[in-house]
Amino acid sequence: MPPPRSRWVLLAGLLTAYTAAQPLPLDLGEQSVGTAVRVFGGGECVRRRVVVEAVEAWLGRDTLPASWSVVVSVEGERAHFTIFERGKLVAVRRFDDLPDCRDFEAALGASIGLSLEALLTRRAEVEQERAEGEPSTTESEGPRERQGSPLASTIHGTFAPTTLTSPAWGGSLTFELGAPWAPGVESNVRTRLGVLSLWALPTELTEVADARLETRLMAARVGPCLGDGTRSWRLQACADLMAGYVSGRGSGAVRALGAHLPWAAVGLGVEGRLWIVEPLALSAGAQANLQVVRPVFRVVSDSGREVEELRIPSAGLMVHVGATWSYR
Repeated sequence: MPPPRSRWVLLAGLLTAYTAAQPLPLDLGEQSVGTAVRVFGGGECVRRRVVVEAVEAWLGRDTLPASWSVVVSVEGERAHFTIFERGKLVAVRRFDDLPDCRDFEAALGASIGLSLEALLTRRAEVEQERAEGEPSTTESEGPRERQGSPLASTIHGTFAPTTLTSPAWGGSLTFELGAPWAPGVESNVRTRLGVLSLWALPTELTEVADARLETRLMAARVGPCLGDGTRSWRLQACADLMAGYVSGRGSGAVRALGAHLPWAAVGLGVEGRLWIVEPLALSAGAQANLQVVRPVFRVVSDSGREVEELRIPSAGLMVHVGATWSYR
């Protein structure tokens, strides 16, 4: 605090002090008070070292923001100091009819310290307001829900418009485990095992009157699934390797005909699940298949002449809807 004789100078000066009422930008760096304070004029009456010491004593600190500067100017019996923030004036203080040098140095340092203290306080308030205005990432997002058990069983009703010789209906049963290296641990990777069966609508033979061919598919499937979700939903993409056989049976004029031929395909599909009542979830998806082993059915006359040929398409599509049993 300044000595008693100079208090009147400080109190009088507060009436003419000016501080710009504007938000102060935040700074990343700091500088010493000695670097920030510059003194012009004054000679031996206003010594920079003494003014800096008085400012530090008032503030209780020896650093200021790096973008601040304090300029003291003494001209005869008058003096003033200005405070700049990034080159912009934020505070000014004038003194008229200076007292003796010893009292004025202390009063000047205290007045500069008081102005800087007010600016630092407002700067802290601005920083706090900005912090309160920015939502906390942790609070807004909250803790992520666990995905639940990686063990699941699914039953689907399936419609396959192009997999067999004609549109087909059927179903599938699959079981899911966790990642192969950790079957019971929660993971985005899962292993799917299952069986698939399709029954195609009868296909009319154009070359034989009153004759039809009925085909049926039986196959096993295995493959990985990669997905993500929470305890209430899951979306995943699956790749399948499928192998089995397609049986063909004649009806009508070719009722006695029949054959079982190998079939294999690779598939890629997507599937979504939504848990309604634990442990039951609604499940739906679609899968495209590239059929790499394609059965060919031939109708041959008694004389050995080939009458008609039916081949499984090279690509197929299956759409499925059903339910999944899995505890969340």
